[in-house]
Amino acid sequence: MIQENQARPTRINIRVLYVQPGVGIGGSKLSLYGIVSHHPDDIACQIAFTKPVDKMFSDMLGSKIEKIHILHLPMWNKADIKNLIKKTYWIISGAKRGGWIIPTLKLCAIILQNHIDIVHTNNAMCPVGAFAAWLCRRPHIWHIREPIGEGSSYPLAIEDSRVVWLMNRLSAVIVCNSHFTAGIFNRFNIPTEIISNGLIMDDFFECGKRGVELRRAKTLPEKNWIVGMVGVLRANWKKHALFLEAMALVQDELPTCH
Repeated sequence: MIQENQARPTRINIRVLYVQPGVGIGGSKLSLYGIVSHHPDDIACQIAFTKPVDKMFSDMLGSKIEKIHILHLPMWNKADIKNLIKKTYWIISGAKRGGWIIPTLKLCAIILQNHIDIVHTNNAMCPVGAFAAWLCRRPHIWHIREPIGEGSSYPLAIEDSRVVWLMNRLSAVIVCNSHFTAGIFNRFNIPTEIISNGLIMDDFFECGKRGVELRRAKTLPEKNWIVGMVGVLRANWKKHALFLEAMALVQDELPTCH
């Protein structure tokens, strides 16, 4: 399935295909939005999404992208499914969709038909973008945004040493968003580039006004500090418990902090 936007500049020097697996809107998609929002006009962006695409996110992208491609993008992390019936269904469902082979071939067709110059996989969980880029002889960027490997929140179905060797072999560069997510590559002496996630500063221009509104809604004085943490609860590596312990210590020293 393809969605296409018409409003693009006439002269395009580079076409980038972003491979974005996963459903819903999470950190990797918000970072992707920040990237495509600041592309120069001569770079055309296309995105391969996992079905279903979140309408809110596609509306956010608007005319910033040339095309959206919707297809199955299989993951290679271990399935954390303890129920035997559900695990069997997961295996059969993956086999019916062609495992990694059919999605890779579909991406190859997208790359060739749309004259893609660079393929950028926007998280560590899906290898088919790298496979397709290699088959089509296109440079591949692998953008790592999560801790992967044995003992991490995202253990993979293949041995760690083989995974990082393959990722390095299939990529022109591996970009990690922190030294923490680069940990597995450092263990095996695989070179990476560390580029922290950027912020869209326009989102913060009204934060003073919103802060006043929040304090009024909570009946707090305008000078009181409010500290918050945003993060999905199932990601234990975000250390929500540590945040609560730290805030308890802050409140002991600064009772007006909420």
